[in-house]
Amino acid sequence: MLNILGPKQDTRHGKYLGLPSIIGRSKTEVFVEVKEKVGWKGKLLSIGGKEILIKAVAQAVPTYTMSCFLIPKGLCEEIEGMIRKFWWGQRQDESKIAWVSWEKMCKAKSNGGMGFRNLQAFNLAMLTKQGWRLLSNPDSLCAKVLKARYYPNGDVLNSKVGSNPSYTWRSIVKGLEVIRKGTRWRVGYGRLIHIWEDKWLSTPTTYKACVNALPTLLNLRKRGVNTDGMCPVCGLEFESIYHALVKCVGVKNIWDMWKECPIVIGAENMDFSNLALKMLEVGTPRDMELLVVIAWVIWHGRNLRVFESVCQEAVQELYILESQKRNRRLLNHTLNLRKIGVSKSTSNPSKKLDWGCGALDGGAYLYL
Repeated sequence: MLNILGPKQDTRHGKYLGLPSIIGRSKTEVFVEVKEKVGWKGKLLSIGGKEILIKAVAQAVPTYTMSCFLIPKGLCEEIEGMIRKFWWGQRQDESKIAWVSWEKMCKAKSNGGMGFRNLQAFNLAMLTKQGWRLLSNPDSLCAKVLKARYYPNGDVLNSKVGSNPSYTWRSIVKGLEVIRKGTRWRVGYGRLIHIWEDKWLSTPTTYKACVNALPTLLNLRKRGVNTDGMCPVCGLEFESIYHALVKCVGVKNIWDMWKECPIVIGAENMDFSNLALKMLEVGTPRDMELLVVIAWVIWHGRNLRVFESVCQEAVQELYILESQKRNRRLLNHTLNLRKIGVSKSTSNPSKKLDWGCGALDGGAYLYL
């Protein structure tokens, strides 16, 4: 390539766009220049002048470097130490009292602070932004290069550090950890959601169920729609939200699959909102997530049955099975379990609805 294009080969491995081309074992030595750039002389400045200088120079200079690399914790603390000394008027090795803690000064002014940056948190936020760009713009050149190198058969959100990674990728992975903690899946078709690892976001259906805003036939009748309000599936009761999601034919079988449910579902008549509140009171966040997903699956499958006459296909992937750790390990070991589905069928014109749950393993359903 050098012979064809004829460029001059640089063996010094200096910097590119102000950033180091090669990062060795000692990260502090590599990024020490960031600390050296944070310098000033402000003996005659007022408190307001010091604040502007700190925010416009000391905390702004490292921004570009921090958006690309994870700066060592010790170096961040040294830079913050220099800023604190400048703020309180310390010179060289003299000691002065810091009347307000640095942690409090990093709070917003509306919360009693000065709005200074916590450099470690800021560094992590900048790297998280880079990770989000890879996630939201997978067709960018940078995303394609990193995907080919570090996660060729997966997605960036579930990628690992890998073997012999660059320091740039190591830094971005730290930002991806923040994204993983704060993101939630909104359940759609559910094909990309992992059963045990991923976290789900409450769906609009669940919210509407809690505020009695689902368009059941009983609710439509109360609002003047010409309907008898009876359940179109079983025809035995009025189609209230609680009946549709908890008491209707076949629905109880789905709830019974949840062996470790902390509350008894269907034992007494109540609003779905009271059911959700009871779950929040005695259950864990994971229990609430399961309640949300099961309710959505039931409502979605019910609509397919009533309006589209879908009777034999899987209505939606349902992420619920026995949550006992022993059973979970057994299923993961024997089935390499990835997905669970709910199927329904009807064998006669009476519209009696039968439900079943199946675990998807390598394209085959194992019906339970």
